[in-house]
Amino acid sequence: MSTTSVFATASSTIHADLIIVALKRVGIPTTGISILYPSYSRPDTVMYWVDGATQLTLSPTGETVTVSGPLRFALDHHRAHSDFPSLVQGLRSLGLSEEQSYSFEATLLEDRVVLCIEAADESELALIFHILHHIGAEKIVITETAPVHEHARRYRRPSREKAPLSLSAA
Repeated sequence: MSTTSVFATASSTIHADLIIVALKRVGIPTTGISILYPSYSRPDTVMYWVDGATQLTLSPTGETVTVSGPLRFALDHHRAHSDFPSLVQGLRSLGLSEEQSYSFEATLLEDRVVLCIEAADESELALIFHILHHIGAEKIVITETAPVHEHARRYRRPSREKAPLSLSAA
């Protein structure tokens, strides 16, 4: 079963914290939020609401970034099963294009933050999209990701039953 995820960038760790707090306030569970950030600059929400941390190496510079949340399992799984693991290839394995993946890696090299938020249904997707736009997130990309690695399944939340909401313009 695939998962709809929304990737976006935040200009700083404080900006990422504001986005996560807003998502939490509208009912988006933090168990479906992942954050990629420079290893020396952790957002405060990671300490309180986002589980775990794994360090990854960026291919162009050898700098490390940290990923917290369920995305770390998928990226670890990709890294363990690749001859030449890289963040770009890991992101591509999650449904992002090559251009989008390089763009997110460049964002991390600029000391910015990348967020990945799982949407359980179309109503959550609409809320996530609205919050990201309202708080000024950039590079917003919606993608269908491959199933999350088996270890992450215990952190997944059940889908909430709500009426479908269309995101298309009328």
